Amino acid sequence: MVLSILCYNSETWTLTAETNRQLRVLEMGCLRRIMDVTRRDHIKNVDIRANFGITEDIVERIQARRLRYFGHVVRMNQHCLSNIALYGRVKGKRVKERPGKRWLDNVTDDCYHRGRSIVEATHLATDRQR
Repeated sequence: MVLSILCYNSETWTLTAETNRQLRVLEMGCLRRIMDVTRRDHIKNVDIRANFGITEDIVERIQARRLRYFGHVVRMNQHCLSNIALYGRVKGKRVKERPGKRWLDNVTDDCYHRGRSIVEATHLATDRQR
């Protein structure tokens, strides 16, 4: 139940390395609390996940949800707001600081970790069966 509440609308999140770390810490804290073990018991995180039969951590689940949503947006009509927000450009000047991480940057990283480029992922997403 905690996982479903935690992951609510997570496919739209833009995650940084620090946020990923915090999510993993939260997940392990919850699993340790459920098992009623502490860090002092010296039980490895891998062993705790194996005890519950968990093969992927929270960040990997969010990445899969984000890619599923990316495919949904790619297949949308070009006049839908989600599609316009994904492919549209904002006119104007940028501020002089480093630009923040965008959602599409996360999707590109997710595709890279799965051995695909964003272009390949877009082409695959247009064919719903694949």
